[in-house]
Amino acid sequence: MGRVYKARQRNLDRIVAIKVLHEALARDPEYLRRFRREAEVAAQLTHPHIVHVFDAGEVDGHPYLVMEYAEGETVQDQLDRGRVFDERTAVAIALAVAEALKHIHRHGLVHRDLKPANIILTRSGAVKLIDLGLARPVADTAWASAEVGNALGTPYYISPEQVRGRVDVDIRSDLYSLGATLYHMVTGRAPYRGTTLEVMRQHVSQRTQPTPPDRLNPRLSGGLIAVIGKLLTKDREQRYHDPGDLIFDLRRLLRGDRPIVAMPEPEISALSGSQGAGEGEGSTRPATA
Repeated sequence: MGRVYKARQRNLDRIVAIKVLHEALARDPEYLRRFRREAEVAAQLTHPHIVHVFDAGEVDGHPYLVMEYAEGETVQDQLDRGRVFDERTAVAIALAVAEALKHIHRHGLVHRDLKPANIILTRSGAVKLIDLGLARPVADTAWASAEVGNALGTPYYISPEQVRGRVDVDIRSDLYSLGATLYHMVTGRAPYRGTTLEVMRQHVSQRTQPTPPDRLNPRLSGGLIAVIGKLLTKDREQRYHDPGDLIFDLRRLLRGDRPIVAMPEPEISALSGSQGAGEGEGSTRPATA
């Protein structure tokens, strides 16, 4: 959608990234609208896991954004080189993104294009979510109605409700996309494969489910498999209802405990037998913000 340049902002003596919309796209009203939307949405958000936008404008017909410079690679870059993320690293990345989504959710927004290419892993070890060009207010029904029937997003990571072009897409759609991204990180492939049309059909068909992630990576824990399964449930009523619950479960996974929201108490008792790792600790679901 644009080119990104590394630059120095002289008046503040800091390194920044300047994103310039491609000249051809700048003449397209839809792409121009998305580019401007990214600036408007990003201006509302200040969070350590979201790339900050400092300024926006236009010079000689070239729209631009001045952003925080995040030196590193995207998750997609690493996947393209054949990396399969170990469970702990993948969960830590997903936790950072979930915290960013919680902040986005608090501002009444939905990202709608969460995917490996929009997650930067910086050289300093930080995780940054980028590209808010498809984000919109959840409550803006007029905006949503204008897009009804359009499957906006990236096919491999798009939610079933986005495929259907539903008006009432909410944060649970972003959580599905995070689940698809997490699946890809720990298995080395996206949940569904094929042509764009085939992949979109698989997202909505109840008869088609992803290959169980532990078949592709036997080292995965049962807890992570349960979390991914809950994120990728096609019925959004059965997914995590908000990022707070997901954050709770991911933090438990990092401690070596079972995810309470993805695996409620009766399931834990039935599955764990006498092992019971962490059964008595933190068994209460979190208060959601």
